[in-house]
Amino acid sequence: MLIPCEGYVGKKHVVGVTILPAALTWIVDLGISRRKVDDHVPWQRFNIVNSFFQHNTTNTMPEPLALDLASKRTRTRNDYVYLEDYRSRWNDNDMFHHLNNPIYGVLIDSIINSYLIQKTGYSTSESEFIGLVGSSYCDYFGSAHYPGMLNVGLRVVKMGKSSVMYEVGVFQEGEDQVKAVGGFIQIWVLRKTNKPTAEGIPQHVRRELSTLLQGSEQDPTTKSKM
Repeated sequence: MLIPCEGYVGKKHVVGVTILPAALTWIVDLGISRRKVDDHVPWQRFNIVNSFFQHNTTNTMPEPLALDLASKRTRTRNDYVYLEDYRSRWNDNDMFHHLNNPIYGVLIDSIINSYLIQKTGYSTSESEFIGLVGSSYCDYFGSAHYPGMLNVGLRVVKMGKSSVMYEVGVFQEGEDQVKAVGGFIQIWVLRKTNKPTAEGIPQHVRRELSTLLQGSEQDPTTKSKM
């Protein structure tokens, strides 16, 4: 997990992120740089924001991960290239009678991996390259609920050499308002080393992910139910 922070390295003031012990060993930008984190130091602070996104000119989190709530609140199904349906279940609801927050994370994980498995032959147990989550988020704008069908949309916001940034929108069937917008940055690494390679994302995976890029000419298509 990455948390925005600021502090001092020697006499130099820096703005960056705090890397929790459970974070990935490698922090990899979207095709720009790579830096190793000392496994033996539980808390480290790095001024990696500017190097993480070359075009980010301020010491803030990258725009797609920032709280760009006004823009996300207006998302529609047509903003997403790939769509799947999910039938909500009894135990998805919490005591407030709407979808419990962690369920949205499950939906995000499920549609991304469903797309990779269907389109690229991705195998979490056998593929030479695997995708690991380096950072994630979810913003909520309404309450989905059981019973009912959910429409879940997927697109790629940005893709670099070894990393891809996904965005997922969750909609209640029959309603226009987006209920939640979330996603994560996935880092592609060699399974046996758990590190990115010089070639980056495998070409056949990159080809399929390119069809999901924001602004793609592809038409939204509903796939099989989750």
